Amino acid sequence: MSRRPPVSFDGDPHDTADHATRRILAVLLDTVRSLEDGVRRDLDVEFLHDFRVAVRRARSLLGQLDGVLPRLEVKPLVKNLKWLARSTNVMRDLDVHLLCMPEYRRMLSGTESAALDPVAAVLRQRRLAELRALQDALDGSRHASTLRDWERAARGESDDGRHEADGARPIREVAAERILAIYRRVLDDGRAIDDESPPDALHRLRIDCKKLRYLLEFFSDMLDADGLAKPVKALKRLQDNLGRFHDLDLQQIALRDLSAELLERSGPSAECERALATLVELLAQQQRDERARFAECFARFDSPFVRRRIARAIDLDADTAP
Repeated sequence: MSRRPPVSFDGDPHDTADHATRRILAVLLDTVRSLEDGVRRDLDVEFLHDFRVAVRRARSLLGQLDGVLPRLEVKPLVKNLKWLARSTNVMRDLDVHLLCMPEYRRMLSGTESAALDPVAAVLRQRRLAELRALQDALDGSRHASTLRDWERAARGESDDGRHEADGARPIREVAAERILAIYRRVLDDGRAIDDESPPDALHRLRIDCKKLRYLLEFFSDMLDADGLAKPVKALKRLQDNLGRFHDLDLQQIALRDLSAELLERSGPSAECERALATLVELLAQQQRDERARFAECFARFDSPFVRRRIARAIDLDADTAP
């Protein structure tokens, strides 16, 4: 199954921000509905991945365009989208670990690799339980309520005549302002990171980069997509670095937890314990390597060329660009 392309607003740049936002929400809702059966039936791990991305994009859209749709209208939806994303977290984490298992085995010697068999068995057992929990969540009343709220927001069915000030403004203006705000935050936070910065600082930057990326994708057709191609490429490179750093941290934590769980059950073999300890140290070294690459990846994004391209895309005077 292939990854789905980003959702982009292809309407009139002078369309009102509330109408444009609802159109994007409608596309994202259609995406979630088209993937839901594949998630339930566990047809392919990419169904869940794409499902999560669509939910995350909807949350980011509503968060970054806060004040465009009536807050009382979208508040329940925002809360339920957070619940829906959280309901899929553990399942996706287990998918990632199982997908990484062949790489874990390649990182170890032949004997140590075979010692990971009990770990893989625990992961598969956990995944089966999480799949059932996720199926129950998708069949439950809260998920049905989430989809109803989402559809009402997309169609404007709950519009009671109250409008936010930014909702009536042209989407081109609102999108440019919000892109500039999150872009400046990414630059400020990234420039503040040094060798002594804690992992949480990189994690927060990773989240903000994701928000910026989604906004650029949502409105790429209005913002000179060709001109943004190289800035987005630099942003993706930075995101890959930050994402890899974060994933390696989570993998080490999960493997330590698995070792503790195996010990509580019946006691892992000495070979399994050694294999897990070796694997955690190898992942820690990979994480240190990614941390060392951060400065280069951020510098590529925080370059005069990228700043000029983004400034031009949002009609910002070059002299006032970040």
